[in-house]
Amino acid sequence: MSLFDVLHHLAAFLMPAVAVAMGVSFLDRWLTGRRAPLLKSVALNFAAGSMALFAGLLAFGVDAKMATYALLVSGCATAQWWLGRRR
Repeated sequence: MSLFDVLHHLAAFLMPAVAVAMGVSFLDRWLTGRRAPLLKSVALNFAAGSMALFAGLLAFGVDAKMATYALLVSGCATAQWWLGRRR
């Protein structure tokens, strides 16, 4: 497997974490009207989502399980809630 293939698989694996992190951050700004630092919010949610995806990969041995995606969403929601409580 070439380096390009490895990077492509890693990017495809992490893309759900990117999408959920951006979605949660933008929805929080839109629904609550808070003006939290957007980059900090996206980075924290991406870190939580990435850890959830890797935990699901370690637990199940494969990716793209619905339980892993449920953990991804709940992890990002918890991180966003924690960020809102810190202000």
